[in-house]
Amino acid sequence: MLHIVRLLEQRFPAHAHLVVPILATAAGLGLLAGMVLLLNR
Repeated sequence: MLHIVRLLEQRFPAHAHLVVPILATAAGLGLLAGMVLLLNR
């Protein structure tokens, strides 16, 4: 997982500070979607 972050930082140095919040948001949304799917079964 961390090597993906490093790759993104090298490719988009100007946006490196955005990588972590975006990944955190994506993880949060995935968790939320998983919970909703579990509750709707």
